[in-house]
Amino acid sequence: MGENIKEPVYDNEEIIEMSENETEGCESSQTSPQTEIIQKKIQMENTFNSGAGWFYWIAGFSLINSAIIFSGSDWNFLVGLGITLIISYVANEIGPLGIVLAIILNIVIAGVYITFGYYAKKKHTWAFLTGMILYSLDGLICLLAQDWLYFGFHIFVLFCIWGGYTSLRKLRKLGAEMIPMA
Repeated sequence: MGENIKEPVYDNEEIIEMSENETEGCESSQTSPQTEIIQKKIQMENTFNSGAGWFYWIAGFSLINSAIIFSGSDWNFLVGLGITLIISYVANEIGPLGIVLAIILNIVIAGVYITFGYYAKKKHTWAFLTGMILYSLDGLICLLAQDWLYFGFHIFVLFCIWGGYTSLRKLRKLGAEMIPMA
C-alpha cells in the first residue's frame, strides 16, 4: 500500500540543458501568415484595452483629486478632470454644503467616465468617441486656465484613447479576415 516512489532529482543545469534540447528544431526563421495575424491581433487587443482603460483612470483620479482638495492639500494628480478640480475648489470655498454638492456632482461626472470605460471595453466605438470629445472639452478648460502641464497630459491621454479606438476598428477589420483555426 505505501510504496515509496522517489522522484528523480535534477539540478538547474540539467533542467536548462533538457529545456534547450526539447526546443531544438522548433525555432523557425519564418512565421506563418496566420501566426502574424495572431500576433497583430494580440498587439491591437493590448492597445485597445489600454485605451479603454484610460476612462477608469480619469474617473478614479478625478475623485482622488477632489478628496485631496477637500482635505486642504494644495497638490493633485495630473490624471483627472479639470472640471472636477474647479468644482472642488469652488465648493471648498463655499463650505460644508458646497462640499457635499461637489462630492455628488463629481461622483456623477466620474460615473459618466466609468460608463465610457465600461462600454469602450465592450467594444462600443461611440463610448470612445463621446469620451474623447468630452475629455477634449475638459482639456480646453485646462488650456483656458493656462495650465500647460494639465493640458499637455490631456493631449497624451487623448492620444492613448485614440490608439484604443483605432485598434478596435482594426480588430474588427482583422476579425473579418481571420482564418479559423482547425
